[in-house]
Amino acid sequence: MNIAIVYTCLVEGAGIPDTVVAHANQLCKYEDVNLSILTLFSSHKHLNSRIPVVTPIITNPFGTRGRIYLFTKSFMRPIANMFFKRALEIIRPDIIDVHYPPLDDFVINNKKRFGYKVIYHYHSVIDPSIYTGYDRERRILENEKMLRNTSRSDAVITNSNFIKNYLLSKSSVESTVVTPGIDFHVFRKKERKLNLRHPALLHVGRMAKHKGVDLLLNAFELVLKKIPKTHLYIIGKFDDSDYSELIKQRASEIGNVYLLGHLPVEDVIAYYKSADLFTCASIYEGFGMPFMEAQASGLACVGFNTASIPEVVIDSETGILVKPKDSKAFSEAVIELLSNSRKRERFSKNGIEYARNYDWAEIAGKLYEEYNKI
Repeated sequence: MNIAIVYTCLVEGAGIPDTVVAHANQLCKYEDVNLSILTLFSSHKHLNSRIPVVTPIITNPFGTRGRIYLFTKSFMRPIANMFFKRALEIIRPDIIDVHYPPLDDFVINNKKRFGYKVIYHYHSVIDPSIYTGYDRERRILENEKMLRNTSRSDAVITNSNFIKNYLLSKSSVESTVVTPGIDFHVFRKKERKLNLRHPALLHVGRMAKHKGVDLLLNAFELVLKKIPKTHLYIIGKFDDSDYSELIKQRASEIGNVYLLGHLPVEDVIAYYKSADLFTCASIYEGFGMPFMEAQASGLACVGFNTASIPEVVIDSETGILVKPKDSKAFSEAVIELLSNSRKRERFSKNGIEYARNYDWAEIAGKLYEEYNKI
């Protein structure tokens, strides 16, 4: 069967594109699958080089932004339609697995003409109430469009029970849960250990408001009052937003905080292997991949009991989950685990066994089953 995976931009270090690339790498191992990717921009170095990637050729001063304009600006729509239809003529898919706007409209609108089936990967959007102004309105409109398009698709996949139930409550659309996964064996390899300052806490996640890095820093400030020698290592992309500036300022004020920015996967794994505890104060996760990566690496976790996080971290078995946005409770959980090596060790063993169920090969098998159903 000819399958096309469609997503806007394949870049490293973000949840959806990393998931798309992992799906593609695993699915191309099936002999009866001819896989292609349709995207506006691709620079992901972990994508298997044997997988064909179809992108528009655009010469303009806007770069990647110009490619996105192709599908979002009304005056560019005729050109976008020409590109998309030509791409479909090249790929001739039996199934298109589409992730996220703006390409979902083109996938849905052309399915009758080209005779393919559509699987819609519904990732939801970050809770709009977290944001204000334009960012909030954009998320509301984006989600409304996604909800409409899920109802026009042949099948819908969600990446957690939390998202599945949310979709059901908003649109009555049934979906199948196929979670993201991890390369379990990669996290179990004996990697080099870094010379960190201990006790070492680790956070992995980009600098976005819903990731709760400001809440984590508030909690860390309280931890330092009890365990002054604790150090916090933060890995994740920064941008030029006010939130990123706030994080930099707070980190400087508190001390013992290391803002490492975006790192290659190999280096991230080395930090997982070297830290004492994984701490993420995110208030919204569609799945929460870093929690699973941390558990595969043998790290106990501290997080908030919200969104999909309780599906990824088993409270009192692989980590401790506390009331959302409660930095004091978060700090107390961190202090408890730093002070109790036996509990950390028990959580570590449990976490490794739990993460074993989320290896990408297993997850890709479930996705392959969904393709065969339609």
